Amino acid sequence: MSPILLLSLLSQVGGSTMSLAQSELVFIAPQREEGRLHLDAVLLALDRAYPPLLAASQKVNAAQGNLLSAQGNFDIKVKAKGEYDPLGFYDGAKADLMVEQATPLWGLRVFGGYRYGADFPIYAAKSVTGEAGEARVGLTLPLWRDGPIDVGRLGIRLAELGVDMASLEFEMKRLEAYQKASKAYFKWVAAGLKLQIDRGMLRFAEARQSFVERRVNQGALAAIELLDNRRLVVSRQERVATQEGELARATLNVSLYLRDTEGRVQRPRAESLPDTFPDVHTPSASLMRQAIAQGLDARPELARLKQVKKSLVAQLDFHENQRAPAVDLQVVASKDFGDKASYGPDPAFGTKGEAELGLSLSFAWPVQQRKARGKAAATRAKLRQLELERGFLSDAIEVQIRDAYARLLAAQRRTTLAMEAYGLNRQLESAERRKLALGQSTILVINLREESTAKAAKELVDSLTTYHLARADLAVASSQRPK
Repeated sequence: MSPILLLSLLSQVGGSTMSLAQSELVFIAPQREEGRLHLDAVLLALDRAYPPLLAASQKVNAAQGNLLSAQGNFDIKVKAKGEYDPLGFYDGAKADLMVEQATPLWGLRVFGGYRYGADFPIYAAKSVTGEAGEARVGLTLPLWRDGPIDVGRLGIRLAELGVDMASLEFEMKRLEAYQKASKAYFKWVAAGLKLQIDRGMLRFAEARQSFVERRVNQGALAAIELLDNRRLVVSRQERVATQEGELARATLNVSLYLRDTEGRVQRPRAESLPDTFPDVHTPSASLMRQAIAQGLDARPELARLKQVKKSLVAQLDFHENQRAPAVDLQVVASKDFGDKASYGPDPAFGTKGEAELGLSLSFAWPVQQRKARGKAAATRAKLRQLELERGFLSDAIEVQIRDAYARLLAAQRRTTLAMEAYGLNRQLESAERRKLALGQSTILVINLREESTAKAAKELVDSLTTYHLARADLAVASSQRPK
């Protein structure tokens, strides 16, 4: 269990005279109290209402909107047209309604419709229908180009991958925010503990002032010792004021991530400062290997590059397919309805009213194929570029994890040594204070001992801060939530 910093003033009373205050900077077991702000609470608030994350989530919504738009390529289309010539010799009345549906099945398009046409000259006999009109159905099937993939299906595929990429970018933003919030939180905790140390040092000097004054009046200490102790009080008051400013700035940094349900900034109160850091553990030898495996498997940056590769492969398939000839088969069946006598005696209308079936085959091919070949070449280059970037990113992630692990291990060792150094300094300070009580030391020497102890305590705070920052970096580098 990690130690807790606390400044205590221990007084000893003997006979009718108070002896020198036996003030010590000590470590005691932590007492976890209600109302303390812990990292989990900050990260929960971040997940709930951190503006950059909310903005990133809107990118996901935008990508989903793009997907819906791409799916519109397969919406049912209704077309209608009407013509009438009231001033001509022939009225030429004509109406046409058609419903068309594109499908993702090999580019197949199906359609059906109804048309009506009357009072046309003989050379426009195709425009004439039965008195009840004509119904028709048909299909268009690409046999080569646009068969395996076309613009519509490519658009949907890219939009689906776009949703995945937006979600992964959101995860990237969240991990980045976790790292920043953890850094701000632990620096806030450190600033609070250092303020406790400085306030304790001030209390030491203030409590000692009356003692030194009595000893000077008794002739046991020189008068200059009283002035020297007063100097210490003023100096430590200045140090407290400086550290209060540091805590205020650290509090503002934490408040960027600590928000209520409405997204409003919440500045943590001083009484919510923890009395200690979370527990310190010795990193196991397998921790780094596990973190590397986790990071390479789960980092959203790598997952995003996989989606980008899928996008490029889909585009390459499309561009390669566009080099093929466009060979399209169309089949149309139609039938007129109504009394055959209504068509008139002209032989041109002799087949009206009978079912008809029409087949057509179209061919088109850009001989030089420069557009498709150029697009395909550019996409292949992007794929090669992506592979190089992915390899470097994998190496960079492994380096990040190894670096965080090395810093974590060094900080844990430093913390152990800092605790030992603090204990030794405290023993020396206690001995020097006893010598002062016996008149065998001076305020100058006791100040040096107290300053040495305070410095050791702050170095311990720094080592604990470094440990937990490295631990948070290791968690983020392996795509995990800091604890």
